[in-house]
Amino acid sequence: MTTTAAQIRSFAKANSPFTPQACMAHIGVSGDAFWGSFKDFINRCEIIRGKDGFEYSTDYVKPKRGYMYVQVTKAMRISGTFTADDITMLTMADKSYVHRLIKEYMTGELIKETGKRPVVGRKGSYVTVYRVIQSDRLRELCK
Repeated sequence: MTTTAAQIRSFAKANSPFTPQACMAHIGVSGDAFWGSFKDFINRCEIIRGKDGFEYSTDYVKPKRGYMYVQVTKAMRISGTFTADDITMLTMADKSYVHRLIKEYMTGELIKETGKRPVVGRKGSYVTVYRVIQSDRLRELCK
């Protein structure tokens, strides 16, 4: 089942210009659920008022990621060689968020796994060490 927002978006892209009533009839949701989502589209300028009704904006660009994304990426770039725990301590980010970004950057070949390091105070435990490969591309992501 798709969300109301996804249904509005697909209808708006396919049927431009349109009226809100036509969109609501096509989707088949109640007025409150529809109008709440529709107003969100208008507020973020994803749907704009045109000459003959509403249109999906071809100029709409999804906003960039937030503050913590920039901080974590910058900490990785400046550290050069790091563990997930190092970045978590530097940025106060959630550890799962740091691991998700590491995985994303590894698939994009921005960083790579360089080895393992023993954990202090935990005999037999190791943490993965990562190294930045493409610092310039990481810098572009922070802008």
